[in-house]
Amino acid sequence: MPVRATSPEVVRAPQRRLTTDDTARIISGYAAGASMKALAEELQLTRQTIARVLKREGVTLRQIGLSDSQIDDAIQLYQSGMSLARIGEKFNVDHGTVRRQLLRRDVAMRDSHGRERSAHPQADDS
Repeated sequence: MPVRATSPEVVRAPQRRLTTDDTARIISGYAAGASMKALAEELQLTRQTIARVLKREGVTLRQIGLSDSQIDDAIQLYQSGMSLARIGEKFNVDHGTVRRQLLRRDVAMRDSHGRERSAHPQADDS
C-alpha cells in the first residue's frame, strides 16, 4: 500500500482546552450580537467549536440563513440588479447562502458580467 506524503504546508494549530473565561466570553459575545464567525476569529477557534460551546451551554442559536420573507426580498433585489455579495451584506449572510436560496426558488442567475445565464449551457452548443 503506498504511503501518502504529508504536505509541508499543512500545519494544524495546536489544540487547546477552553477555559471557563473562554466559554463566558463566547456566551456573552454571542448574546451581545456577535456572530459565531466573529467570535471564532477573535478567539482563534473554529466556527464549529463556537457553535458546539453555545449548544452545550444551552444557548438558543439565532436563525441561520434567510427567512422566507428575506428570500422574497433578495429575489427582488437580485432581479433589480443588485449583486449577491451586496444582498448578502444587507442580510448579514454569505453571498453563497443568497445564491443557494435563489437557485432553490428557480431564479435565473447572471454571469459575472451581469448577463443572464442560460438554463442549460450545453443546449447552446448545437
